[in-house]
Amino acid sequence: MIISFNLKFPIVTSLLKLESEYLNRLAVDSFTAIMRYMGDLPLRVHQREVECVYTILVEGKLSKQHTYFLPGGVQIALQTSASTVVEDIIRCISHKMGIEDEAEFREFSLYCIVEGDQYTMPLERDEYILDLVAELEKNENIYYLVFCRSVWNFPLRLDSELYIDIIFHQIVPDYLEGYLLILPSHHMKIIQETQEELLRIAALLHRASGSNEAPTETDMLSLLPKSALETFSRNSESSMKYVSQLWNGMIPLNTTEAKAQCLEILQKWPLFGSCFFGIKMLEENNEEEAILAINKMGANVLDIESHETLWRFSFSAVHAPSNVVELQGTTYADVVFGDETIQKTIRLQVDHVIFSSPF
Repeated sequence: MIISFNLKFPIVTSLLKLESEYLNRLAVDSFTAIMRYMGDLPLRVHQREVECVYTILVEGKLSKQHTYFLPGGVQIALQTSASTVVEDIIRCISHKMGIEDEAEFREFSLYCIVEGDQYTMPLERDEYILDLVAELEKNENIYYLVFCRSVWNFPLRLDSELYIDIIFHQIVPDYLEGYLLILPSHHMKIIQETQEELLRIAALLHRASGSNEAPTETDMLSLLPKSALETFSRNSESSMKYVSQLWNGMIPLNTTEAKAQCLEILQKWPLFGSCFFGIKMLEENNEEEAILAINKMGANVLDIESHETLWRFSFSAVHAPSNVVELQGTTYADVVFGDETIQKTIRLQVDHVIFSSPF
């Protein structure tokens, strides 16, 4: 009671020198909870004594359920303690997907996406989750810890519903954006075989969404890659007839089976499993836009319209930055691509890339 009488405000920092902000906050919260339970500090509005006990017992174990996001916006709650590092979370989700191979496990990453930030990077595997969370919450950031695949050397495994769901929702946005579709540059037309494949994928996407009715012509506009919409519009009548024929074979499929069949088709496409970046090429003072696709084949520079490969460099032909420059407050790094026969310097900025002339 003497403490209660003399203490106007609870402590705001730990009485012990602790290494991290998280542990400091935990110590303060636990001490405050004890004071409230003992009656040395008033309970908060609508707070009950049992909530103080919960704080002491659960938070005191340095463990809590924390939410992580999977592609598609699915949330998963995992037990996270003060000793939990990024690698622990990646390994836990990977095991839920049926991944046991150490090399395959390395193909997945955890990202921290902070609302308002333009860029994000994979978190270091030895970073402590709750230290990161404490810092973000201290700064009142809105953030999401997102698990996804970042390297694509291993083939797809279609024996796990969770695996199928994660890969499906990660691939589909790039597919619908048109990044995976390659069009012959000399006529920019989609051949009949590819058209039929696109219509089959559209029907599978529609079934994967849980729909029991065949897609309408309006539905098809959101089920096809952007670069295929013009071709569909020109041949909408015959295309819808073909989709109707396909639909009878879709009805027996559940949503997971539809997603799996969709992935089976797409994994055969050359640009499947690529990370795409918008770039700008500067050749003899002429600036042209292009796409940089990073995949297991190496670094690929694609035509902005057709997505045909203009240049391809193996990872062994990607050299360390040869120069770092500061221009108008922005840092650029010049990275050399190529070998003795052909070399190009790519000037990398955080948000875009510029090609300089060949050596």
